[in-house]
Amino acid sequence: MTTETTVLQDRFELTRVHILESIVEGCLHNGRQLFTALATDDALSDAAVYHEVFDLNDLMETLDSIASDLRDHGSVPLIHIEAHGSHTGLQLASGDLVPWPIFLEAVRAINRASRFNTLLYLAACQTEWILASIRTLEPAPFAGCMLYHGDVRAGEIADNLAPFYTSLFTGCNIQQALAAAATAAGTKEDTSRLQFWSAQYFFVRAFAEYIRRRGDNTSLLHRAADVAAAAGHSMELDTIFRIKSDILANHKELFMKHRAAFFLYDLIPANRERFQTPFHLVELLLSDHQTDGGDSR
Repeated sequence: MTTETTVLQDRFELTRVHILESIVEGCLHNGRQLFTALATDDALSDAAVYHEVFDLNDLMETLDSIASDLRDHGSVPLIHIEAHGSHTGLQLASGDLVPWPIFLEAVRAINRASRFNTLLYLAACQTEWILASIRTLEPAPFAGCMLYHGDVRAGEIADNLAPFYTSLFTGCNIQQALAAAATAAGTKEDTSRLQFWSAQYFFVRAFAEYIRRRGDNTSLLHRAADVAAAAGHSMELDTIFRIKSDILANHKELFMKHRAAFFLYDLIPANRERFQTPFHLVELLLSDHQTDGGDSR
């Protein structure tokens, strides 16, 4: 069983696509071709902005300028990234490696400025590894992300782009756009490596992983001792066990606290209604993990 469709919100009204491309000359520049296609469409010509990025400084300055523009004018942006990717991050045309946590921090500022309406399209290899850098106690870096599993050819990405964006701007429905891209590429939607993961899905997956890795009895005891020491409490065993049972072991209560931080409840009160991701989805994911033997990745 998968929770992916259960937590998916797939309708977004887009107003701007920022295409950031960092590919060496001599390789296929899908971002440039995408911009040309959008710019020559009368209905979409005002929606696309192309940014050629060479190194880490270029990338950070471009993402910062997008965030600044959003604070001044507001819009619902999609950030499209064309670069090489790996399990550790993005590799730019200069050879600079941008670790996923550093990239996510810059995108997080954009999502905050757009009031949690930023979409991300990662046209690069192994972008599923971005999940490992999601921290549930930090604000989400986007409302949703299009990504590829494993290695992907530039030609495969090119096959997906035009039908995806044409469908997306026509119907504002991500699932329909994914289906259009899969059809154009000659694959079925459920076997396509191009997928959409919502912020809710990232949160559920990341919190379930948090419990799997740090929620066992031994780990909780160690963390309870750390909490007691940091707070200056007695290191008596009864104190440690009380912290463990009253605070750390209550995963549902912790989930609610993390959910409020991840979905920016304090900054955007409307998100309390918009993002009501329930704890039982984490329980379902943990149950699936026990049944299928865990994540094959």
